[in-house]
Amino acid sequence: MKAVGLKAKRMMSTRWFFIGLFWNLAPISTAGSDVIKGLGLAHETGHKPKVFASIVLDRLSGFAGIVILAAVAFLFGRGIIANKLVITAIATMSVVSLGVVIVLFSHRIFSFACKAFAAWPKVKENLMRLHYDIVLLKGKQKKGWEAVIISIAAQIVLAIEFYLSALGMHQNINLKYFIIFSPIVCVVTSLPSIGGLGFREIGWVYLLPLVGVSKEMAGGISLINSAFTIINGLLGGLLYVTTLSSGRIQHSQADGAFKRSSS
Repeated sequence: MKAVGLKAKRMMSTRWFFIGLFWNLAPISTAGSDVIKGLGLAHETGHKPKVFASIVLDRLSGFAGIVILAAVAFLFGRGIIANKLVITAIATMSVVSLGVVIVLFSHRIFSFACKAFAAWPKVKENLMRLHYDIVLLKGKQKKGWEAVIISIAAQIVLAIEFYLSALGMHQNINLKYFIIFSPIVCVVTSLPSIGGLGFREIGWVYLLPLVGVSKEMAGGISLINSAFTIINGLLGGLLYVTTLSSGRIQHSQADGAFKRSSS
């Protein structure tokens, strides 16, 4: 948000972040929750293009952190994990992230891609405004790298979370394997699902047996951490009801009471 010059209160940003976590529990994928979070922030700040530009940059820096961490961790574990699927997944993530960066920051390529929306001039105009806001990051690379570093740190924390869950289930597995696998599973869980439930389990049930964990145990480790995700999402829902929608709820109740008294 700082990179695109968007001024917003930190508490407001935090609040909508947790609301986004709540909507992650709905089967609309993280992209859908980003739209809801963006609409909320846009309504409060009055700067829709800048808000959505900040969300795109947030996802971009997050994906960059995932790719960097997965690639570095794999270099240390490639002697033990030489699975072609893991190599392909990391290579694919790298190519996709590089492609997205090129498209978003190249005016010529982005303008060409926007021609597909020629029949919808309003959509095309908004996309170009989004592009211009994203390009503002070119002069503020420091903010971009700070976001990437935070993303890497967040991925390491997530890997440690799975590692501790495994230790709690008496599975003595090296932490580096979770650092390798966690970013790959994160990409898979972005597919439409309820908080990544199902896709996350498929990912871990496939990957953890590569280092000697049974499929049943891998599924159990994943489900425990899915519970943490659901708890965080429910906290976001509670925050939404108590701090953002209370006025609407009270207004609705008042309307209902008025109708009953009138009848």
